[in-house]
Amino acid sequence: MPPLGGVVAIGGEVTRPGIYELPAGVAQAPLAALLRLAGDPLRPGGNRFLLQGTDGEGRRALREIGPRDALRRGDALRVEPGSDVMTQDLRLAGHVAAPVLRAAGGRARTLRGLLSDPRLVKADPYPRLGLVWRTDARDRTRQFLPFDLGRVLQGEADLPLAEGDEVILLGLPDVLFLASPGVQQALRGDVPDPGTAPVLAQALAVQPLPAAAGMPGAPPAVAPAPPAAPAADCPALTQLTVAAQASRQRFAHARAAGFPDYGRLPCPQLFLDYPTLLPFLLDQSVLLTGEVRLPGLYPILNDTGLDSVLAAAGERPTPPISRPSSWRGSRRSRRRPCRWPARCSTCGPATSPRCASRRATRCGCRAASATATAGR
Repeated sequence: MPPLGGVVAIGGEVTRPGIYELPAGVAQAPLAALLRLAGDPLRPGGNRFLLQGTDGEGRRALREIGPRDALRRGDALRVEPGSDVMTQDLRLAGHVAAPVLRAAGGRARTLRGLLSDPRLVKADPYPRLGLVWRTDARDRTRQFLPFDLGRVLQGEADLPLAEGDEVILLGLPDVLFLASPGVQQALRGDVPDPGTAPVLAQALAVQPLPAAAGMPGAPPAVAPAPPAAPAADCPALTQLTVAAQASRQRFAHARAAGFPDYGRLPCPQLFLDYPTLLPFLLDQSVLLTGEVRLPGLYPILNDTGLDSVLAAAGERPTPPISRPSSWRGSRRSRRRPCRWPARCSTCGPATSPRCASRRATRCGCRAASATATAGR
């Protein structure tokens, strides 16, 4: 078996990555010929060829070459995409059955088309506000664009979507978190103390009475459980604290709500994924308190009616009271109606004093009516 000659290494996005031997007596070979040995790149175009070789001083040097360049003995080539970025994509996240990655265009060209199947939305969404997280094509900054989810699902509103948009749906637990003790502490700038804010389930748990030492049948002493570890950090609360301390007038309606600082709620996954969303929702929210099922802070659009906010808070409109089909009026109205001739030139005998009075009023037969009544 003859000894191995000069070799080059080809890796990356090719069909057969590996080490390939150069032809005998040849110090270099064209890149196109060596790519054919490797089964050609996986994509027909848009490739970048990165060559790792050695310079005159023996140092490794990385440079980009083209298809017409040649590879020398000992070179290593890596085939990569020209721009390793995603284009024409959309993402549906938040309170959904499963996060969805869609292509921009076709049915997903608009918000109504993206949500054409209502089963994509989990049960108990917050219908009064959804968000589109959009990237500005000029400076690559991102901003939230609100929309009314309930109107979109009913076909009454729509919004065109663009490349790179993220459609975020809110759930009712996400909105109820706006009135949680952690948010109230962040608005005031208080330092949360895990020891003074026990979890509700731990506070209401029944603890067994300690057994007296030396009593027969007493179970062995059990060491007390260590204190619960503090809740995981919520970056959204950090963002909210900074924003609330920077302007005391901002979030004034939420700060004056007076919700109790009892219990502790974990940070929803939505605010872990989008930390800047919490201050935005509080800016869009209204305070709903008093005789409602779920008092709290509810983010809305500017043209949202009070009935829609009450419905989102668990209030259902009272159905109008309708008369039953068997209703026939009062007992007096159910009496047999009086009958008299259409022409009242002569008044006949009345069937009852009540009928005589009515006939006298309508026909002018006072004397005859009185006579008929007296005769009866």
